[in-house]
Amino acid sequence: MWHRRSHVPLAAAVCALGAACANNPAPGGWLPKAQEVPEDPYGAWVQLRKIDRTELGGEFIAIHGDTLFVLSASSGLVAVHRGQMDQARLAYYSSNWGVMAVWTTFGSLATISNGAFLVITLPLWLIAGPIATGAESRAPLEGVRHWDQWRELRMYARFPQGIPDGLDRRVLRPRPL
Repeated sequence: MWHRRSHVPLAAAVCALGAACANNPAPGGWLPKAQEVPEDPYGAWVQLRKIDRTELGGEFIAIHGDTLFVLSASSGLVAVHRGQMDQARLAYYSSNWGVMAVWTTFGSLATISNGAFLVITLPLWLIAGPIATGAESRAPLEGVRHWDQWRELRMYARFPQGIPDGLDRRVLRPRPL
């Protein structure tokens, strides 16, 4: 029979899973799965904070010179000059870290079948599981603090080489949900 103290490690694992995971700025269901990224015609999700502390979130369309273009569902295509940006986060795929969290939880529970070896296997699950889950939740996220980082991240834009000449910018539409 389990005593109350035997629930403490499991509760600690659940708390560690929650604390270890990064918050993805993209709306739920917006990002493609990792394996879909090569064929996905849309850009990554970008969440900007400007120096005036206003926030802007939307699809990363392109970089042209020292201007970043973001397609927001509410504001349309927005041009943000590098001097207006404080920081940004880019999310380029859905990591599906919840699956790893479930595996960690059930793996931890399954150690009850290990008998006396539980004193070894449960701590392993409680240490390695949250670390792996946290790492997976942060894998598709990139924090941007300096303008030079955008040059490296432009491959995640809808138009990595810049907005094509002659493109009517009014015809750009956000990803359908």
